[in-house]
Amino acid sequence: GRDAAFLVARGRDVTALDASEGMISAARALHPELSERLVQAPFPLPTGHQLQKQSFDGIYAAAVIMHVPNEELFEFAFQTKSLLRAGGTLLLSFSTERPGLSDNRDQTGRLFQERSPGEIQLLFERLGFRLLEQHRNGDAMVRGISWHTLVLKLTEGTGIGPVDQIETIINRDKKDATYKLALLRSLCDIAQTEYRQALWGADDTVSVPLGLVVEKWLLYYWPIVEADLLHEGKGVAIPQKRGLEINKPIAFRRDLRALVKHCSAGRGGLDTFHGDFRGGVLCAQVAASADAVLNKIAQTIVAGPVRYAGGAIDGDSRFFWQDGPISRKGQCRSSQGLVAVLGRIHMRGEIWRELALLGHWISEAIVLRWAELTHEISQKRVSVADAVDRLLVVPQPGRDQQRLRALYRGLPALQCVWTKTPIGPRKKFEVDHVIPFSLWHNNDLWNLMPATHAANSEKRDRLVSRQALRDSRDLIVGYWEATRTDNPDRFDYELGRSLLGGQTSSPNWQTPAFSALTEAIETVAWQRGIPRWPECKENMVSFVDPAAVTEEATESDSGRLAVAPLPGETLTDAGTEGWV
Repeated sequence: GRDAAFLVARGRDVTALDASEGMISAARALHPELSERLVQAPFPLPTGHQLQKQSFDGIYAAAVIMHVPNEELFEFAFQTKSLLRAGGTLLLSFSTERPGLSDNRDQTGRLFQERSPGEIQLLFERLGFRLLEQHRNGDAMVRGISWHTLVLKLTEGTGIGPVDQIETIINRDKKDATYKLALLRSLCDIAQTEYRQALWGADDTVSVPLGLVVEKWLLYYWPIVEADLLHEGKGVAIPQKRGLEINKPIAFRRDLRALVKHCSAGRGGLDTFHGDFRGGVLCAQVAASADAVLNKIAQTIVAGPVRYAGGAIDGDSRFFWQDGPISRKGQCRSSQGLVAVLGRIHMRGEIWRELALLGHWISEAIVLRWAELTHEISQKRVSVADAVDRLLVVPQPGRDQQRLRALYRGLPALQCVWTKTPIGPRKKFEVDHVIPFSLWHNNDLWNLMPATHAANSEKRDRLVSRQALRDSRDLIVGYWEATRTDNPDRFDYELGRSLLGGQTSSPNWQTPAFSALTEAIETVAWQRGIPRWPECKENMVSFVDPAAVTEEATESDSGRLAVAPLPGETLTDAGTEGWV
């Protein structure tokens, strides 16, 4: 009765359970205040026991679970869940490494089932619990035993974990169209690359701008609707709604088709539209067409997937909800305007946390499921492979890179951002993505830097190392300042949208911006296991073919090119005889 008395003394309403009549009697004798709180019963409880009708805010199982046989372990966990209220806390303590056991029993025959903390954690997480804390301690009686304590919380609302709820929407929710998948994919992308736009509520809820989701939808559906132009006069090429969209097409197809058609035929298509849209420089006719389709998409998002997503999940609470305007005709003519004038989409904080941690994996699963659903909706006329190809189309940065290349070429004493190698007037250079395009698909002006061809080729899709980033801070900030001077509105908007959460008016914006860039790079590297560049300098070996070294390269790269044998080899062994 010691632990029960401790809790009662601190104002808790306690029901204390033990299978042993002798233990119950001893507890009653030592702690008379527990007399009406003690229940003799085994756990798991037998069928029909009166305790099964009750519910509790917390369950404390001290040194219990290691005495539960394997065949009763799941029932133990399941009954624990059934006795807890949503959001309730479970505290488990159990031992491992107990000496002198034979066939999981001590010398008296008492069962001690050795289980790792990870095994116990997974058992309860599969039933909808989330780990809050975990501790490991030695034994107070110095018996060589390790004690483990797990504190778990039962997921509120549905009783299943957030990632399971997301999976349920992807695979089990009723889908008349591809809308729910588009909503989840857009939230995944925002959680990965524009997480600064998320606002946390006091009740552990999160909201993101509806306009951001709308813009993502425009990019997702553009390549799909674009196929209609090659299918002119023959209806919908790639249907996204059941019934082949014969009688009822997706709500914004007609408006999007008109926009796509206007931007095709030598006008640059999606790439040009996206750059002009982000820069707020669309011509009047295209801006009006974009405004019409974006307002229609916003209305579709709120009336469809925001309202109905999560229908296959048991529970009364909404998975998403929305507030603020869902239409502002005439004001959605640019990316900045779209994000500013529409309302916000809300969700529980635990859902957002999963999207932020696992969104890059979830997004890939959604693309495949979307392609499979398209194949099904089209009655197998559209292959999964063709659907995937179109769903993976993203605006390319060529036009922005050309503009920045011209800007950088005009700067005095141009240097490679990563190696500080001077880039002379005759020297070719690349415009490199700080965060590789393959990871973020981000063509924002702050993410594009001048680099030598050699550095760009070596870096490829790797992330720069923490030290390399720090070493290049002054160059990065200098190029940011030059780009901002050239295109202040777009630079501020993109920097605020991706890195600063809109706070670009500070006179010392460079410091928080660079800090946010560092955070973004380190987070992506950790979450996705991306290799860093350059590798540790002490272990780097460079071999340079003299035939490939032009006079221009020699002039600009002098003092940086090097050759060395691999450990245990000579230059001749390495096949580099004659190299310099």
